Amino acid sequence: MARGKNRGLDFRQVVEFLSYLRAEKPLLPGLICLVILGWAIERWVFSFSNWVPLVVAVWATLQVRRKRPRNSNTC
Repeated sequence: MARGKNRGLDFRQVVEFLSYLRAEKPLLPGLICLVILGWAIERWVFSFSNWVPLVVAVWATLQVRRKRPRNSNTC
């Protein structure tokens, strides 16, 4: 059985690609750090999945109250 050429990852290509990304998209490293930080908080502090529906419900309630006209005759 013939073995193919080892198609390992070339470190120089990785460094060139990361340099290219840094030059073209300067906010990408910060965004990656925020995603990792958010994942770490979600994983070890509290779960966002429990808080997201609550935050959406409170936000929707505030939006409805803001749009609804106030009637001075009711309490």
